[in-house]
Amino acid sequence: MKAGIQTLSKRRLLLGLFIIFVIMLLNNFSSRKSYLDLEENMTSIYHDRLMPATFLFRLNDLLYQKQLFHLSEGTLVSEQVNNWNRQMDSIIHAYEKTYLTKTETYYWKEFRQHLNAYNALETSVRAANTQEDFLNPLSGALTALRHLNEVQTTEGNLLQRESEVIVKQSVVKFYLEISLLLILCIMALVLVHYSGRNMHFDYSRN
Repeated sequence: MKAGIQTLSKRRLLLGLFIIFVIMLLNNFSSRKSYLDLEENMTSIYHDRLMPATFLFRLNDLLYQKQLFHLSEGTLVSEQVNNWNRQMDSIIHAYEKTYLTKTETYYWKEFRQHLNAYNALETSVRAANTQEDFLNPLSGALTALRHLNEVQTTEGNLLQRESEVIVKQSVVKFYLEISLLLILCIMALVLVHYSGRNMHFDYSRN
């Protein structure tokens, strides 16, 4: 009878060891996924938020420079304006390679439309365009850039909060794994103890 109870207890211990092993395995997979998610968030913060914010700042600066000189005449000014336009085209190309949210895409299209209108006026500056003619597309472009900067801040804060949650979850998973390891060790010791008693019982019978 006593041997039967011990055998039942051993089976329960083995089942418990198996369940703990499965939980640890799942926890390990979950921790790896959390690590990958955190790495993705950190990469996104840099490539999709910090770099675009730099691009937007540069576009804003170039727009102001163009506005200061767009009515100037002469070869030197024309070459300079063309150089600014090439810089803006390069920045625009780099910006469009980043991840754009739905809201960001909307304001980016707004910016491109106003910029195209501004550039169209710029190419016909000798055709009696005045500074007032440039104000509307310039204002629209700058407003769109401001909204885009706000999107960078909002999305960056969201990624930061998500990263903080992932880190906290990782800490909990770490302590869970340590606890399971301790329980696993205790159950293994108990199992060894039962096995030793059974061997002693068998030797006694012989």
